[in-house]
Amino acid sequence: MDYEAQQQTADESASASASTPDSTPAESAPPVSSSASQAASSSQSASAETPENSSVPSSGSNVQSSGDSSTALESVSTPDASSSVSESAGISTSTSEVNSEEGSSSSVETSAEETPEEPPQELRAPILREKYDPYAEKYGAPVEVSEYARVFSAPSTNLFRAARGSAARKEYVTVISPVPNTYVDENGQEHAINNTLVVEDKNGVPTYENAANDLALSLPVEFAPGDGLCVTLDGASMRLVPLEGDFTHPSSLENAVRYNEVFPGVDVQYTAQELMVKEDIILNAPSEHSTFRYLLDAPGLDARMIDGVLYLFQPGSDKPVFHLSAPYMTDAAGQMSYAVSVAL
Repeated sequence: MDYEAQQQTADESASASASTPDSTPAESAPPVSSSASQAASSSQSASAETPENSSVPSSGSNVQSSGDSSTALESVSTPDASSSVSESAGISTSTSEVNSEEGSSSSVETSAEETPEEPPQELRAPILREKYDPYAEKYGAPVEVSEYARVFSAPSTNLFRAARGSAARKEYVTVISPVPNTYVDENGQEHAINNTLVVEDKNGVPTYENAANDLALSLPVEFAPGDGLCVTLDGASMRLVPLEGDFTHPSSLENAVRYNEVFPGVDVQYTAQELMVKEDIILNAPSEHSTFRYLLDAPGLDARMIDGVLYLFQPGSDKPVFHLSAPYMTDAAGQMSYAVSVAL
C-alpha cells in the first residue's frame, strides 16, 4: 500500500492487525498505493473479524484475488524534510614507515589508539494507551469475569436497612465490555486475555509473542530479510512483511514493541490488543523518507478492497476473517486526518 502525506509534522502511525503464516509471499504481487495530504501520525489497523466485530461496507470497488493472497504494499507518509543519524566513534590505527637496509632486519612501528566510544543511543520506549478503569478503582477486583462481562461486588445502598441496623445486603454491579475479557482455547477452556509481550525461542530465533489470546501475534525481536508481523486466528493467518528498513533496535513494554530508527527519524511500533494488532509509523522529526512498502501474505484467503478497507475472506465465504483498515494520521497537536487512500 502507498500512503502519501505532504504536511510536515511529527507522528505518523499505521495500525495493522492481521495474521500471518510462515510461508513466503509471492514476488509477483501487485503493488498497493495510498496517498495522504496531512502528516504526522498515519494509522492503519488490520483486525481479526469476530461475531462481535465484523462489518463489511456494502459499496465500493472490489479487487478479488483467488487462492493465496500475496500483495505488495507501499505507503507514502512523511513530509519533505531531513533528519540526521549520529555515528559512533570508531578505532583509529596508524602505522609508521617500514625501513629495510642490507644486513639489517626490518622494523615496523605501529600504534593503535582506541578513541572512546560514544555510549549507545537510548532507545525510545513504546507509546502506550492510558489505562483507566473506573469500576476497578471504585469496587476493586471483579468477583467474576466472562467473555464480555465483569461482575463487581458493591456495598449496599439500602438506607432503610441501614437505619434499622440490619446487616448490609450484598449487591453486585455487572459491567459489559465492548472487547472480550477472555478467550476459549482449543480444548474448550476459558482463559483471561493477556497481551503482554514475552520473548520465546521460535526455531532458534528470539520472537515476541503475546502471552495469552486466541488472536496470536508473532514478531522477531530483530528482523532478518523476509521477516515481519505474523498473526493467526482459528487456523487462518497472514503476514505483513516490511520490504525495507532496519528493524533491529527494538524496545518493548507491556503489550507493545517499538523498533527505533527503522529509517532516520522514523520508528515503527506494534501493539497487541484484544481483537487486533495496531501498527504505528512514528515520525520523530520531519523526514525525507515518504514511502513505506510491505508485502502482505495470506495463504488460502481471498483479498477484496471495499471502501478503502482490505478484507480477507475464506474462499466462498462472505464473512471476512481479517481486515486491514484504512490508515489515518495524527499530528503532534492531536489533529487527525483521514486523507489517506489505500489500493491493491
